Amino acid sequence: MGQNAAAGEFHGPVVQAGSVNGGVHVHSGTPVVSGYRSQVERIAPRELNDRDRELAELAEFCGDGAGSYLWLRAAAWSGKSALLSTFVLDPPPGVRVVSFFVTASFGPHSDRRAFVDNVLEQLWAMMGVPPASHLTEFTRETHLLSLLAEAARQCEARGERLVVVVDGLDEDRGRHSHSIAALLPEQPPHGMRVIVSSRPNPPLPDDVAERHPLRDSEIIRPLQPYAKAEAVRVVMEGDLQRLMQGSRAEQELLGLLTAAGGGLSTPDFAELIGVSEWQIDKYLGTSAGRSFVRRGGDSSDGHDMYLLAHEQLQSTARLMLGPKIEGYRARLHEWAADYARKGWPESTPDYLFRGYFAMLADAGLTERMIACATDPGRHRRMLARTGGDGASIAEIIATQDHLLVAENPDLIALARLAVHRSHLHRGNSRIPHSLPAGWVRVGLYERGLAMIEAIPDPARRMDAVLAAHRVCRAGDQPDRAADLLDQAEQIAVGFNQFFGARPIRALAEACATAGEFDRARRIVELVENRTEKARVLATLAARAAESGERGQARLFFDEAEEMLVSDSNDWRHDALSAAAVAARRINDHARSGELLDEAEDLLLKGRESGAHINRLGNVVRDMVALGHHDRATRLMQSVRDEDVRESWLEWIISEVAREEGERGEALARDTPDDFRLCRRLAAVSQVVADRDRASHLLTEAEDVAGRVSERTEEALLAIAAARAVHGDLARAEELVRVCAPVSTEPESVLEVAAAALRAEDFERGTRLLILAETVARRSVPPRDEWQSLHWVRTVADMRDFGRAEKLVRSFHDSAARSAGWALIAEAALVAHDLQLAERALGLVEDSSMERRARLELLRMYIAAGEVAHAAVLARRADDRLQRINALLVVAREGRRRELIDEILCEIASIGHPARQLEQTLRLLEVAAELRDRDQVSALCEELGRIAALVVADPGTDGFEKSKAERCRGFAAGRMRTLTEVMEQVENLWPRIIPPLPVVPSKAIRYELFNPVTPALRPPDEIAHRLSRQDWTTVVDDLLQANPGGYHALVTELDVLDRAGLE
Repeated sequence: MGQNAAAGEFHGPVVQAGSVNGGVHVHSGTPVVSGYRSQVERIAPRELNDRDRELAELAEFCGDGAGSYLWLRAAAWSGKSALLSTFVLDPPPGVRVVSFFVTASFGPHSDRRAFVDNVLEQLWAMMGVPPASHLTEFTRETHLLSLLAEAARQCEARGERLVVVVDGLDEDRGRHSHSIAALLPEQPPHGMRVIVSSRPNPPLPDDVAERHPLRDSEIIRPLQPYAKAEAVRVVMEGDLQRLMQGSRAEQELLGLLTAAGGGLSTPDFAELIGVSEWQIDKYLGTSAGRSFVRRGGDSSDGHDMYLLAHEQLQSTARLMLGPKIEGYRARLHEWAADYARKGWPESTPDYLFRGYFAMLADAGLTERMIACATDPGRHRRMLARTGGDGASIAEIIATQDHLLVAENPDLIALARLAVHRSHLHRGNSRIPHSLPAGWVRVGLYERGLAMIEAIPDPARRMDAVLAAHRVCRAGDQPDRAADLLDQAEQIAVGFNQFFGARPIRALAEACATAGEFDRARRIVELVENRTEKARVLATLAARAAESGERGQARLFFDEAEEMLVSDSNDWRHDALSAAAVAARRINDHARSGELLDEAEDLLLKGRESGAHINRLGNVVRDMVALGHHDRATRLMQSVRDEDVRESWLEWIISEVAREEGERGEALARDTPDDFRLCRRLAAVSQVVADRDRASHLLTEAEDVAGRVSERTEEALLAIAAARAVHGDLARAEELVRVCAPVSTEPESVLEVAAAALRAEDFERGTRLLILAETVARRSVPPRDEWQSLHWVRTVADMRDFGRAEKLVRSFHDSAARSAGWALIAEAALVAHDLQLAERALGLVEDSSMERRARLELLRMYIAAGEVAHAAVLARRADDRLQRINALLVVAREGRRRELIDEILCEIASIGHPARQLEQTLRLLEVAAELRDRDQVSALCEELGRIAALVVADPGTDGFEKSKAERCRGFAAGRMRTLTEVMEQVENLWPRIIPPLPVVPSKAIRYELFNPVTPALRPPDEIAHRLSRQDWTTVVDDLLQANPGGYHALVTELDVLDRAGLE
C-alpha cells in the first residue's frame, strides 16, 4: 500500500475517506454557514410574495457588466429587510453573500464595530479558517478589508461572485463619526458587489470620502412599498396598543423594552418587573407578543435577547408611552446603580454591559455615560467577562467622541475619561509578550488571544502573536499556527518603521522557520530600509540552508550581498554579521570571515559616538553562532552599562558551556561579585551535559546566593529557573513564590512556568502563569514612571507636596525617582519652603538633575542672610563641577572671599587641564568682582600655567589649543583695573567657556528640566489631545485653560487607587 499524501493548500482538517469509486463533486456555491445566519432567519418572512421582479433585479445586479454598488431606498414598512433577508438566505447560483442588518434598537447590532465583528465571522466561515479573535481595535477593520478582498479573489477564481449586503445604513448609531458606510470599499476588488438599503434621502456620514460610490446618485434604486409589510405594520401597532392597555406586567414589558432600546432577556424582565420567568415567557408567547422578536446575543448565560420587531415600532412605542418612558428609564438607571453599588458582581446581567451604554449614548445621557466609562469595578468585570479591556476602552472612546461634538467640549469630563483610558492602556502594556503563549499551551487559546488583543504596542503585539504561533506549530496545530501568521502579517502591513523594522524581521524569520519561504519573501518587501532588508534576506538565507533548501538559500544570500555591496552607511554592522552567518551556512567560509571582519570594523569605528551600542547585540549573537565566543566577549566589553554588559556575558558563557562545559564554568567563575557568580553558575548548570556536575553547580549557586546582600530576589529567581530545567519543579515554584511579592520581573516566573508546561505539569504551569500575570500587572515599568513625572511636577506646583512625595517614593527607577525629588525641590522653593526643598534635594541620586534646584536654594539662603549654611549646601553637591559652580555662586553673591582658595583646590583636583582652564577663568572673574587684587594676580599666574600645559599636551586638539593660547596671552598681559579684568574675562567667556548644560538621564524627557513656555492652546485642541494622548502630556495645557481640572484628575486617580486595593 502506498503512503498517504495530500498536496496543495488546505484550510481546516484533512479527512482520509478510504477508497472512492466514481467522481467526487464539491459544490462551493452554498450560503455561508455562520452564527449570523440564524439572526437573518429571524428577520426573514416565512414567505415573500410579490417580490419576484425585485429579486430578479438583485440577481441581475450580481451578474457581469453591472456596477459595483446598488442602493435600495424606501420609506419605513416598505419591506426592505424582508426582501434583502430573503435574498441573503437564498442567493442566486454562483453568488456568495455576507450580510449585516443594522438594528438601531438592538445595541449589539447597531454600529461599525458590530458590523466588523459579524462580517468577520461570516468570512471566516466562508473561507474555512479559524477566528482570529486576538485582533485589536486598531487592526480589526484593516483585517476585515483584507479578508473581504481575499474572499472576493477566491470567489472569482471559482467563477463565483462575492456580494456584501448591508440593510439599514440610516440606523447606524455611529453614522455621525465612525460609520459603517465609510468602511465599505471604495473600489470593490475582484468583481465584488455591494448592496445597501436605507430610507429615502438619508444624509451621508461626514467620514464617507468624496470619491466614494455611495455619493453617486446613479446607484440609487427606489423600492416600491410591499403591501404585506403595511398589513404587518397595522397588526403590530395594534399589538402595541393592546399591550399598552393590558395588565401591569404587559405594560411594563413594553415600557421597559422601549426604554432599554432592546436587548433585555427573560431573566432581566423577571427581575425588573418582579414576576417569574415562566410568567414572562407566557406574556411573550401571546398574540400581543408578536411585536417582540428574539435575537441571539453573546450573553454569558446563553439567554436570547428581545427587541421590538421593527425600528419604526420603537418610535411608535416611544410616542405611545410619552413622558412615561422616563419612568421606565429611571428604573433601568436604578437597576444599573444597584449592580454598581454591589461592585458589578459576576451575576450582573449582560444588558448592563452591552445595551445599557448604547441606550445612554442614544439618549444623550452624558453624565451617565461618563459614570460608566470611569468605573474601575465595571471595567474589571468586563475584563473578566470578555477576556480583554477592549469593551471598556470602546466605551471611553465613545464617550469622548460624544463630548467632542459639543461646541465647547467639557475639558474636565474629557480629562477624567483620559485618566481611565491611560490606566487601561498602561496595564495592558505590561503584559510580557510570552505570557499569552503560555495560555495557548495549556489549552486556553481564546484567553491567550484576548490577552494579545489588549497589548497596545504593535511591536510587542507582534512578538506575542509569534510566540503563540511557535506554540501552535510545536503543538501540531497547523491551522491555528497559519492563522496567527496571517494576523502577524496584518500587523506588519501597518507597522510604523520609524524606529526600525525588527518586528517585521521576526515575522519573516518565523515564516522561513515554518518553511513558508514565499510568504517570507513577501514580508521582506514590507521592509522600507535597504540595510534592514539586507539583514532580513541574510537571515532567510541561513534558515533556508538549515532546512536543506540550498538553491533558495543562495538566491536570498546573493540578493542580500548585492544590497550590502551597494550600501555604504556606517551602521550596517548587524546586516553584515547576518550575511556572515548565511555565508557559513552555504559553505562559503572565506566570504563569511570577510563579512564578519567588516561588521566588527564598522562597529569599532562607531564606538566613540556610541552608535554601535544599538546593534551590537545582534553582531555578538551572530559571532557566537559562528563559534567566535572570545571575539564576542571582547566586543561586549565595550558596553558601558554594567547590567547590559553582564546580561550578554552571562548568555555568552552559557553558550560556551553548552559546547565546552569546563571552559564555560571557568569563565563563569571569573568575577569577584557574588550576585554575578550566582547567576552565571545557575545559567551554566542549565546547559552542561554532565548531570552530576550540573547538580553540583546549582547547589553551589544556592550557597553563593546566601551571601548576596542586594538583588537577592534576582539571584533566587535565576536558581529557580535552573531548578525547573532540571525537573525540580516543586523547589522552583517555592523559590518563585518567595520572590514574587517583591519581584517586578514576570519573565523569571514565566521561565519556571514554561519548564512546568514542557514537563506537561499543566496544573502547576497554570498556577505559575496566573502568578506571572499578577506580577506583570502589579509592576510598573520605568517608562510609566518617566511618564508620571509630568504629573509629579504638576502636583508639586499645586503645592500638594504630600501627594507628590508619595508618588515619587513609589518609583522603582532611580532616574525617575531623582527627577521626581528634583521637581519637588524646585516647587518647594517657589513656595518658599526651604526645609522641604533641602530635604528633597538630599534625596536626588542623579546629580545631573539637581543643579538648578541647588543653585536656587543657595541664592534663597544667601538672600536670607544664611551664607554659611549656603556654603555647607554647596559642598554637599556630589559632582565636582557642580560643587565648584555652587561654591562660585556662594562666593560671588555671598561676598565670601575666603572660599576662593577652597574653590581653587577643587579645580586642581579635576585632573583635566582644559577643564581646569575653564573653571579657573570663571574663578578669576569672581575674584575680580569681589575686589581682591591679590587673588586676581595669583589666579592670573595660575591661569597662565594651566594654559601652557594645555598647549604643550600633544593630545589636545586644535580648538582647545586655540582657547589656551588666548588665555595665556590674557594672563601674560599687564593687569590694570579689576573692572578691566572683568571685562576681558567677559569677552573671553563666550568663546572659551560653554554654558553648563543640564544633562539629565536619557530616560527623562528634556522639557521636564528645560521647559519651553508653550503658547496658549485653544480649548478644542486641548480637548482632542485629551481624547487621543496620555493625559499626563496634556496636563499643563489643561490646567492653564481650566485650573479646576486638577481636582478632577486627583479624584479619578484616588478612585483608581482605591479600586487597586480592593
